[in-house]
Amino acid sequence: METKFTKLLNIEHPILMAPMFLVSNKEMLKAAIDSGILGAIPTLNYRDLEQLRSDILELKQYSEGKKGTFALNLIVVGNPFFHAHLQIIEETKAPVVITSLGNPDGVISKVHSYGGIVLSDIVNLKFAEKAATAGADGFVVVGCGAGGHAGNNNLFTLIPSLRRLYPNMLIVAAGGLAYGESMVAALALGADGVSIGTPFITCRESKVSAEYKQAVLNARIDDIVFTRILSGKPSAVINTEKFQELEKSLQNNDMNFVSGMKILSKADYGNVYMAGQSVEAITTETTIGEWITEYIKRAESVQLK
Repeated sequence: METKFTKLLNIEHPILMAPMFLVSNKEMLKAAIDSGILGAIPTLNYRDLEQLRSDILELKQYSEGKKGTFALNLIVVGNPFFHAHLQIIEETKAPVVITSLGNPDGVISKVHSYGGIVLSDIVNLKFAEKAATAGADGFVVVGCGAGGHAGNNNLFTLIPSLRRLYPNMLIVAAGGLAYGESMVAALALGADGVSIGTPFITCRESKVSAEYKQAVLNARIDDIVFTRILSGKPSAVINTEKFQELEKSLQNNDMNFVSGMKILSKADYGNVYMAGQSVEAITTETTIGEWITEYIKRAESVQLK
């Protein structure tokens, strides 16, 4: 399935495995590369800067001659390691960078200087204009239904609006797109690809706890709620009883990324399970490769009707 997304990144399928805080890992990215898609990981998943540097170089070598590639997700605002992470990205020449939460201007100039590609997370038209003005190569359009820092806008309105306003920009749709039919719909709306995260939480390459995986398998759409305790900004999580207790105990605290990371590290996923509305589509544990194969088959079957 060839689109502007696959052509620009030289990958087989127009799919981004979304970067997930404290979920994404190197083995998941390798599986994404093997599956012919773009796999992404947040730089904030690394506490050791040298490990970040080493993994980028390893993944660059691993992706040579493969049908997939990888990206680094860089939080711009509120990230205490922003400058250190950006320096490593620039030194290692990471092929793709996805910026989140902040003006991507400084990131774009550095990544473009070595020929890299920059996509910017956006949730509305205002942020899209800022990213486009800064020179981003494309948008990851985070709509309602997404995990993590989800947006409030419906993709059925936002994607066509962005395509009209920015006819030449790369557009990747994100938010509740766990069915193959969803990708066909997103492409019909004007997107060049889709970003999917939640289904990969339960894949065998994921190293989260068995309890986290089971919570995702058990959850339904209505179990996904928003909380500010992880970063100070609304994040989508599964509304378990343990989470409700934790949120209540922290409701008067001034939360940010640093405090949120400490909470997750101490909780060890026991209290906070980040996920999006795509939990509704997840019924079994598979490998990443198996999941991608079935997703593409389902999308192709819809196209043939």
